[in-house]
Amino acid sequence: MALTLFGTSGCHLCDEAQEMLLTLGVEHTLIDIVDLPEGLILFGTRIPVVGALNGPQLDWPFSLLDLIVFCGLTNTE
Repeated sequence: MALTLFGTSGCHLCDEAQEMLLTLGVEHTLIDIVDLPEGLILFGTRIPVVGALNGPQLDWPFSLLDLIVFCGLTNTE
């Protein structure tokens, strides 16, 4: 599953979220919110945010377990 991590440089919480994604082996793209039109308005107080620009999103604070569930990495058999 490929996700987007919305954050910005110098954000220690964004670094922590990226480490969680790497730990889970989740493919992701990092988008700096300052490079998006209205990115600061949309994400300024919510980063880091994992998800899609126009789809489901998981706002900080989240745990590794929250990411596992959000990414659908749980085995429900």
